[in-house]
Amino acid sequence: MAIQAPGLVGWGEVSGEAALKVTQLGFAFVLGLAVGGSGALALFTPVREDTEVAPAETAPQRPRTERRAAREQVSLPEDSGDPVLAENLGRAQFDRDWARVAEVARILRARGRRRRALGAARSGAGGGPSLLLLDHEYRRKAFLLQLRERVTPAADAAREDLPVAERERRLRDLLFAPRVGPDAEAARRDAAYHLGLLGTAAGREALARAFEESDPGLARLAAEALARSEDPEAIGVLVEALRSAIDPARRALAAEALAWTRDAALGGPVARELARAARSDRSRAVRAHAIASLALVDLDRCVPAREALVSLLADPVEDAELRRAAVASLRAHWAIARALPGELLVALEGALLPSTGALRAEVVEALAEAGRAETVAVLERALFASKDATERGLLERAIASIRERTRSR
Repeated sequence: MAIQAPGLVGWGEVSGEAALKVTQLGFAFVLGLAVGGSGALALFTPVREDTEVAPAETAPQRPRTERRAAREQVSLPEDSGDPVLAENLGRAQFDRDWARVAEVARILRARGRRRRALGAARSGAGGGPSLLLLDHEYRRKAFLLQLRERVTPAADAAREDLPVAERERRLRDLLFAPRVGPDAEAARRDAAYHLGLLGTAAGREALARAFEESDPGLARLAAEALARSEDPEAIGVLVEALRSAIDPARRALAAEALAWTRDAALGGPVARELARAARSDRSRAVRAHAIASLALVDLDRCVPAREALVSLLADPVEDAELRRAAVASLRAHWAIARALPGELLVALEGALLPSTGALRAEVVEALAEAGRAETVAVLERALFASKDATERGLLERAIASIRERTRSR
């Protein structure tokens, strides 16, 4: 079954495994940033958007000024504190000094490697922000920076020197205009984003109307823009659609988009709605999308999300593809948070021996990544019972991985 990975560019359908890989790549930088502490992110003021988008291939680009060759070479001490790192990121923000950003990332990744016991310091344990929330804030800022750099008709229509009503009118016209010419899709996409950022009633109404359109591309853009607005009333449009839309495609779009809201990263009401849909929506496809979206939910704080995933893993008569989606969601979550709640680890361990085929292989992979010392005994029992050479190799590698990781702590 193809599972749509939340927030991917183009919202295309990919396999659970491919969705996991793309999610891991997307989060590679922010992991290094997050484990270094929230101080490095303090320089970013709260903004209104969340995830990255693909740069428009056909949109005309603003002329660039060549960098001076004699840029300062940056080499930071390994023990640089958060204020020093934040200062360097602040300097890089204004002149796009990506070499300086890379140096800060190197320091933070090195610091993260020295902090193996991240689980105890995660969300809720010490009252600090979770890695899920830090990831959300980073992606939100990256999205806004890219949106503001693009030169499109929507950017011109959203100029701050225009009255709000005039901006709304121009952006609505672009959103609903026929797609003619190579730049039409980029203009429509950015028009949706800018309408969401306006945070006005007229902008919400236009996006809500677009969300109900028969054009699936337009509906998807509208859902994404509503979620990225971080406007509670706009997000409410998606929550209501997830609860009661007759068309399963609309409910699936709502589940995808809601994954990228700040409230999901906090494990709040949006996360609980996703958990409800993952467990009990009448459409198998909607359940699959909601399960995938739980990857971006704070599972420590959201009890219903944990319960939904435990139920999927523990029920041997549950749809096998939905159980695989649950495993993929946990692996994607672990790729950001670097830890899983204990009851979900126990559920994964319990799912190993009764499972077969692709599901069993994916459970082994998940345990190899997130397992604890006690997991080794579970894997050894499966190894003793296995007659398949490929499966035995997978189990042996998982055991070796956990032993190496737990020994180094």
